[in-house]
Amino acid sequence: MRGRVRRLLDRLKGMPPALTTEELVRLVLDRAARPSDRDDAAIELGRHDDPAVEAALLRIVRDPMAGAVLKEDCGLSLAEIWSRRDRLDVPLAATLPPPILRIALSVLKDRRPEWKGSLVELDSSAN
Repeated sequence: MRGRVRRLLDRLKGMPPALTTEELVRLVLDRAARPSDRDDAAIELGRHDDPAVEAALLRIVRDPMAGAVLKEDCGLSLAEIWSRRDRLDVPLAATLPPPILRIALSVLKDRRPEWKGSLVELDSSAN
């Protein structure tokens, strides 16, 4: 899993956005869109700080009908956003489904070692 996480995070770096934030949010929420397009949109949204982005990503990770890969990509993007903003909402993060929380934690542990105390608390929620 670490290889996949690293590969997806590498895709976030240095790529100019092809779609606006609003278009990406619409795409990631569009159940009729191709799964690969939704996955790409979820990853790209990790570069955006609009409050609608976080809400859309959270909506997907909690959607029982969303695919596992899409949920994982949303979890990665949430971690990317939280890390970049230098703000972790522990109660909110604790509500993530355990598999998605584990993915987000793997990113945050790498990017924000100073959050160790909060991450340890969350880590127990993920298991």
